[in-house]
Amino acid sequence: MKICRVEANHLENIPITPPPARKEPSRGEMTIVEVETDSGIVGCGVVGGGGGTPWQVTVEFINRYVGPFLVGQDPVLTERLWNQMVRQFARRPTGMWASVVGAMDVALWDIKGKVAGQPLWQLIGGTRDKVPAYVSFGLGGPNTSASQYPAYTRDELVEEAKHLVTQGHTRLKTVVGRWEIPDPDEDAARMAAIRDVVGPHVWLMMDAGSNMTLHDALRLCKLCEPLHITFFEEPVHANDPRTLAALRKQTTIPLAANPSGFRVAYRELLLQEAVDIVQPNVATIGYTESIAVANMAQAFNVPICNGNGSGPHNIHLQAGMPNGWLLEFHYHNWQTYEAIFQDTPRPSKGWTAPLNRPGLGLDPKVGVIKEFRKLPR
Repeated sequence: MKICRVEANHLENIPITPPPARKEPSRGEMTIVEVETDSGIVGCGVVGGGGGTPWQVTVEFINRYVGPFLVGQDPVLTERLWNQMVRQFARRPTGMWASVVGAMDVALWDIKGKVAGQPLWQLIGGTRDKVPAYVSFGLGGPNTSASQYPAYTRDELVEEAKHLVTQGHTRLKTVVGRWEIPDPDEDAARMAAIRDVVGPHVWLMMDAGSNMTLHDALRLCKLCEPLHITFFEEPVHANDPRTLAALRKQTTIPLAANPSGFRVAYRELLLQEAVDIVQPNVATIGYTESIAVANMAQAFNVPICNGNGSGPHNIHLQAGMPNGWLLEFHYHNWQTYEAIFQDTPRPSKGWTAPLNRPGLGLDPKVGVIKEFRKLPR
């Protein structure tokens, strides 16, 4: 069996369900990679991250260079192909380079599972058939790490949290770390308002998107320690291991980070004892590298959790690995998945389960790529 076609398409202007407190965003986008074999099996991956690279560059790079490099190769030799792609295209494993190689690797593992006739979570370990899941909400705002939409007011955050809890969601995360006007006191007040409305039994997490100084992150931690925060994600600039380690020594809130790069970046977090949780994301570094990160973290007795905007792709990693833990459903991206794929895992009462189908179980709806793809000019 050989690879006969590799194609990347950027999908845009896809109608989605907006978040509970807002009418926007009501449109989604995603860059999808399809890898087809001469036996008719198609693997599907997504490009995550990219370091701000325009999608046109990513799509052209895949279709003109990475695709031809893979055509004619055996898709199930994932370790070999991963190392070949890294040497050829991602010697500096950040930004677009890492995301492109990661997307190809995800598609190859999808093929591998389909050839084996097994769901991917079973193929890579099969540790558990369901995982705890949380919903990230209130993600609008130029003063958060999340999007170009206007920031949520405190009242909007409270109302959206209340709505999600009434829908049965028992684990929630929102954003802090306002980079335009840093204000840890207001961030703490927002977290306290959410805690008041959701009660003591809902898991509550916060994410600064690597936007805070050590001083501001520490102040926010001290103010929020009485709120029983499950973890604080990416609190400080650049996920700097030394700064994270200094913060971790001064707070009781567990720290998590998803550094830019491959396993070496995660190794530094572990060696510096900088975090309580590491967060490999298959949409940015692929399954081959994420499995290596998870195994390395297990040697340090550190759990993994993630999802980022790609929870339905990351579920197999969390379910498959013995130190897998929480899976994120980013509300906007979750709704985009629902609009693009035939079926997706969904969070319910704080849990979710991988689809019991060979490979990833994530195949695009018929006609969706043709309808929403945008061609580079």
